[in-house]
Amino acid sequence: MTAEGARRGLADLAAQMSREHPEDKYSFTARPVHEVITENAKRGLWMLLGAPGLLLLIACTNVANLLLARSGGLAASPASRWRGRCCACSSRSHR
Repeated sequence: MTAEGARRGLADLAAQMSREHPEDKYSFTARPVHEVITENAKRGLWMLLGAPGLLLLIACTNVANLLLARSGGLAASPASRWRGRCCACSSRSHR
């Protein structure tokens, strides 16, 4: 049965029910099953899709950073460059 056939059948059923029970008004809609099942879980499903993607992005960035550091492509970090320049932290005497 096609979706259009189901809609026509439901419209005919609603008309018949309205004739049999004139005090009530009937209407029916046909929706795909996957839409009915996932309508309340849509946000959670997007989170389940996005969280591993973010984790994969972080992991790939870390691997790229490690490969760059190993090949000597990264300069020393600012923290290591400034480490010996503080008078209170340095064992060297500054004059």
